[in-house]
Formats: sequence, structure tokens, C-alpha cells
Amino acid sequence: MPRVLAVAYDRGSASATEIAASLGEVAELVFLVADSEHTRALRQVLAEFGRLVPVSGDIRTDAAMIREFAPHAVVTFSEPMLRFAAAVAAELGLPFHTPETTWLLTDKSAQRARLRSAGVDSVRFARIDAAPDWWPALARVGMPAVVKPAWGGGSEDTYLLADAAAAGRVLAELSDRPSPWPALVVEEFLRGRPSFPYGDYVSVESLCGPDGPVHIALTGKFPLQPPFRECGQFWPAALPAADQVQVLDLVTEALAALDMRIGTAHTEVKLTEDGPRIIEVNGRLGGNLQDLALRSGAADLVLACGLAALGEPVRLEPIRPDKVYFQYMYLAPTRPCRMVAAHGVKALRRMPGITTYRATVRPGDWIPGGVGTRQLGQLYGVADDHHAMFGILDTALAELSFDFVGADGEQFTLTRR
Repeated sequence: MPRVLAVAYDRGSASATEIAASLGEVAELVFLVADSEHTRALRQVLAEFGRLVPVSGDIRTDAAMIREFAPHAVVTFSEPMLRFAAAVAAELGLPFHTPETTWLLTDKSAQRARLRSAGVDSVRFARIDAAPDWWPALARVGMPAVVKPAWGGGSEDTYLLADAAAAGRVLAELSDRPSPWPALVVEEFLRGRPSFPYGDYVSVESLCGPDGPVHIALTGKFPLQPPFRECGQFWPAALPAADQVQVLDLVTEALAALDMRIGTAHTEVKLTEDGPRIIEVNGRLGGNLQDLALRSGAADLVLACGLAALGEPVRLEPIRPDKVYFQYMYLAPTRPCRMVAAHGVKALRRMPGITTYRATVRPGDWIPGGVGTRQLGQLYGVADDHHAMFGILDTALAELSFDFVGADGEQFTLTRR
């Protein structure tokens, strides 16, 4: 009788195609899908890869329906589905992050409180549940500070509050929106140490099990684009050995404080003059890392996550590729606009060192703007070393440019270096 793996699915760090390619041969896949724009667009595709089970969010009703498929395990690669997956797993008696741990992984203020009480990190923070909480919270934390949603990702609604004037502008913007006030957390700004041309932060991928966490990858980052928009990553990280030890030790302490006993963790760490500091811990695989893992020939991370959920022994050595594998995300404008034309794409695809270019926005598409991490395209490549990686990117980015027209009719061109 084949094993059954319930996949709580929505947009996340692994696509439906990647999940099916890695796990379709080891288990029968049952996709648990909530109603979202992403899942509505992919229903037919998901139905080809496995059974499709629409879920309502009522845990007891959904669990009773899922129980009929007799799943052996639950897994998710989607941040929005983490709490649902944890609740269903608890209801069915299946291994997963506990609901308490999942709450700590998905609520940034609760996570900060736990890390602080455990002595792992002492970042000042305060929660903002309504507009009247804004100024008292900033008074407790001080400025400069960072404000971001208490739950969510992709740098949405994440702002640097350098001073009271900047804080007033962000407060006015949030208050003017027709949507309800979002739950926010404001944190002290962690100033990174000088790291250019690299980013001043890294991420760590960990697989947690009965013997504790195994840190399987340390990922380097390109510098953020303002305010906090991520524009790419690479393996291996360009980090001295002593710094790597400090980072991994800190992540081990953080996972223990959050009572991570099983499953995958993606931890972002800021590199400061005073040592590494926790940015946040997430309870799923990091975004786009399956591509790095497969291209480098190091591992199949989606397969490892699925096998671990099924209780199979998974032995992964820390990933140290002999070349540098990179992903550069060409970010969209932060102002609302429509793309008119893209230039240089054909030449880019013929360049040595660039293995793939994927357009995510095409001429005619509307871009809503905002401070979230929205991409125009993704450049994937490989280089002999980190210096060569920057040479390839310099050449590639010199070819690319994009034309836009703003909501006010103004035309402009975007280029990057």
C-alpha cells in the first residue's frame, strides 16, 4: 500500500512542479488547498500531480475529510499554510511542528518574546495592533526602527523608520488604507557591518529531528535594495569560517528556544559589528533554494523535507559546492506602473555563466508598486568563484533594461548595476 503525503499547498518556497518531481515517486500526493488566487490558477495542474482536496479552514471539518485519505504525514512549503498544517497534523496525530511552535514561527512578536526570554537575542520590540499603539510602541523601542507585519513575508509593508518624520509618513500611509489595520511589530534596527559587495545578512537551512537540528546550507545574500527588498542569493556564502561557526551556533540556540523538534527551518541572520543577530526564524524551506540544490548537485531539498516528514532517515552533509551558484532577482519599481518593453533578454540568454533567465513580468503587465519584493525577472547562473560571479552579473545587468509608463502617464526606464 503506497504511503500518502498530505501537502498543505499555496504559493511558497517550492512549486507544484518541484513537489511532484521530487516526491511523486515516494508517496501518493494529496494537495490540501485553500481558496487563493494562486491555487485557483493551478487547480488543474495540481489535479494532474495528485489528489486535490479543497479545505475551508475549519480544522475539525477539514481533518475529518483528510482522515479519509489516511495520510502518513503532513508537509508544507508555504508560509500561509503553516498554521493550518500544524493544526491538521495535531488533529490527526501526525508529526509536524507543534501548534505552539508554529505560532512562534509565524508571529514575529511572539517569536521575539521567546528568543528574548531564552537569552538567545535581546532585540527591542513592541507589537502594534491599532493606530493608537504606534507612538507608544516607538517610544519603547526607539529609532531608528523597523516596522513589519507580525505575520507574513516578502518584505510587504516593511519600512525603516529613521526618525519621527519618517514614522509619521508611514503611519499616515497605513491609516489611509481602506483595508483593516494590520497587526505589526516594530523592532530596533540592526545595523549590519560593512559587507559590500555582499549583503550584510545570511540564511541558514536546517532539518530538525530527534537528534537535534542539522544545518544543511548557509546561503549568502546580495545587498538589500531599499527599504528591505531582497534581490538574490548564492551558494556558498562568502563568510569566514569563524563567522560561520558563530552563525550556526546562534541558529542552534534559536531553534532550541522555539522548541523545534521536527521539520524544516529557514533562519535569517544579520551580521553586525557585535556578532550575528537573529532577524527571524521560519518553519519551512527558504525560497528558491531547491534550484540551487539541484543545479549544484548537492541535494534534493524538497525530497529531504518529504522523507523527513514521512519518518525516513535523511542524511545530508553540509552543502559546500565547488563552484558558486547564484540567483539574482531583478526587482520591479516601487511606484505603480505598466511595463512597456524589455530589452536585452535575448542577448542575456546567450551569455556564458547565465544558465537561465525567467521573466516574471511581461510587456503590458501592470505592477502595483509598494515596498514588497516583486520581481521583473530572475537570473540564474554559475561561476568559478565569487569574484567571477560579480563579473558575470556586471555584464548581464549592463544588457538589461525595462521601459515603463506610470499611472500619471510619465515614461521611465529602469536599469541596474
